[in-house]
Amino acid sequence: MNKKFAEKLIQKNKNSYEKIASHFDSTRSWLWKDLHNFAKYVKDGDSVLDFGCGNGRLLGIFEGKSINYIGVDASENLIEIAKNKFQKSSSKNTKANFEIVEGLNLPFSDRSFDNVYCIAAFHHIPSVQKRKDLLLEFFRVLKSEGKIILTCWNLWQKKYLPLVFKYALKSIFSQFDFGDVLVPWKDQKGNVLTERYYHAFLRSELVRLVKSCGFELLEVGYFGGKNKKANLYIIAKK
Repeated sequence: MNKKFAEKLIQKNKNSYEKIASHFDSTRSWLWKDLHNFAKYVKDGDSVLDFGCGNGRLLGIFEGKSINYIGVDASENLIEIAKNKFQKSSSKNTKANFEIVEGLNLPFSDRSFDNVYCIAAFHHIPSVQKRKDLLLEFFRVLKSEGKIILTCWNLWQKKYLPLVFKYALKSIFSQFDFGDVLVPWKDQKGNVLTERYYHAFLRSELVRLVKSCGFELLEVGYFGGKNKKANLYIIAKK
């Protein structure tokens, strides 16, 4: 995928989330039960970056911990929702801030964070090069021994396979890479409001990519859904 087309897809996703922010928030008002398992990597006093924070709901898994939390997202509307819901009412033990960050260059100093969370956001990054660029930014802003906690939708399951195969055929004649798809967002009546770009990661593909950027793999697996394979996750250390 060339750089210009990748940037076009990034802008498309930003526009899509601006459009559906309110509806997205109403459907993401609770935390997946399994996400609480990822809170164990954070201890009191840690600095945490939540990349692609959306409406800020991940903050809930750190309840009771004393941390410095920063949530960033490209969507101005979602950041505004996150601020209204969480920044003003955050725990006295937790300092929470939400910031708009567009693009993949993070506006933070080297070795600023103990942990970087990227929950259901990395699959929105188009092209191998831009995924590497983002992972290298995570590596840069992490302290020594810092960890990334990264999850992606597992699109290699029954309900998504027709979509994946449809775009696999399209990739032969288009600028999409193999595994790239556009997933429709529908309202309550089933009307398509917009489409969002996703990359359907193979487990081995994601593992190779993370390791190629200098991370030490700690854990990899699946979670969520009836079959416990709705999402792919990776825990890795700098």
